[in-house]
Amino acid sequence: MRKLILFLLLLPFAASSQQITFEIIYGGDGYDEARSIYQTTDGGYIVAGTSGSYPSGNSDVFLLKIDSVGAIQWFKFPGGTDLQAGYSVQQTSDGGFIVAGLTDAGDFGGYDVYLMKTDVNGDFLWSKTYGGADWDFGYSVEETTDNGFIIGGTTYSFGKGEQMYLIKTDASGDTTWTKTYGGEGKERANCVAQTTDGGYVLTGYTSSYGAGEKDIYILKTDAAGDSVWARTYGHSGDDEGTFLEQTIDNGYIISAVKIDSATGRNDQYYIKTDAIGNEQWHQIFTAAVSDRAEVIHQRTDGVYISAGTAQSGNGVGGGKADCFFLRMNGSGYPIGFVRTEGGAEDDIMHSMQITQDMGIVLAGQTKSYGVGSTQIYVIKADSILSLLNDPVVIGIDDVEMKTNDRILIFPNPASEVVNAYINTTSFHLEDMISFTISDLSGKLIYNKEFDIANYDDSFEIPVKDIPSGLYILSINSGHFTSQIKIFILR
Repeated sequence: MRKLILFLLLLPFAASSQQITFEIIYGGDGYDEARSIYQTTDGGYIVAGTSGSYPSGNSDVFLLKIDSVGAIQWFKFPGGTDLQAGYSVQQTSDGGFIVAGLTDAGDFGGYDVYLMKTDVNGDFLWSKTYGGADWDFGYSVEETTDNGFIIGGTTYSFGKGEQMYLIKTDASGDTTWTKTYGGEGKERANCVAQTTDGGYVLTGYTSSYGAGEKDIYILKTDAAGDSVWARTYGHSGDDEGTFLEQTIDNGYIISAVKIDSATGRNDQYYIKTDAIGNEQWHQIFTAAVSDRAEVIHQRTDGVYISAGTAQSGNGVGGGKADCFFLRMNGSGYPIGFVRTEGGAEDDIMHSMQITQDMGIVLAGQTKSYGVGSTQIYVIKADSILSLLNDPVVIGIDDVEMKTNDRILIFPNPASEVVNAYINTTSFHLEDMISFTISDLSGKLIYNKEFDIANYDDSFEIPVKDIPSGLYILSINSGHFTSQIKIFILR
């Protein structure tokens, strides 16, 4: 029996700033990873990635919709059972979602760029594939101002070996034009963004130009995809641009990885340029073992937020690899401390976005928590990148609720009812079991006793008349007692 497990590690809270933080681990008993996250117009989030747990057990694109406080609304596999991987997601102007990645089910050969469109409920509308006889990958997608789409990635099918690949489509995913960029070496586009002048800018790496084996490569095009200018940045070793965006002053901010050729260590590397790619400043943060900066955004107040993965190797951040995030001022100098999150094993961050409350939300994968080999990992932090320090573990299995030595409380947060599953064979319970709900001052809000013989380990507790807030659910039967924090929100 395949199980879906959700662990809500850090419950949402209502502070004076009304900001919310949480951590979610979600997945099945296989390999599941989140590669992209995007805040939706309803204040929630859409997460896309790749699952090896469902439905084919091979590799499938998933879409996970969660609300503003981390409660799961739906989890779907709109692309069917062909081998797929999802790397980038965005909500579109019609309320639906667009996902880019790769598939082996295309019409051309090898792996092909995959583009899938869904409605607002995550139900499949259409998909397209792009590429040639060799391998082609789509790593980044955006809806363009004409309601079409721009996809950035890599092609081995066109040009001279491995080239940057840019595909422009209309609103139905039909190709408007394609372009490749590069020289005699290798090029890759990790990120593409439309610029305020209607053109596009890409970042990734090149080995055809620059000072090292691979250098950070930024390419600016016009609206037709024709190159306007290109810049390289780096040193004698390998450097790779992982993300870029246009800044408030119409320049660009780039997150990158600097690789020490002697030691193989990765360092965080950030570059700020003007509107035509001339470097204004850069910052390199040397790691104890290895750090990989995956993404950087500028907030409306000018502060930069960066996130990535820190490979401590000695438990500095809690495990072998941990998610990190930090704030920087307009000159790239850190504000406060670098925050790390994770458990005893590898926890890897792939995507981050600034949220409507000036906080951040991150998505990646974890081996520290959950039942599968790798689980989907989502973190929400506030505007100063803080989280609650009182972890609470809550599990849910919506396939079949059978588990040993576990109490399952779901949904949490809740609005109408809270369901409690208690494996009565694992605990020494009497004939009756009572559930009470109290506020944080100890005031009793709800109290009911159930005859265990009349229930199949599952109990339903109505909460629709309880005001929104954080409460303590107490469960008592004979010598057995348990207290769990629940969050009610409507």
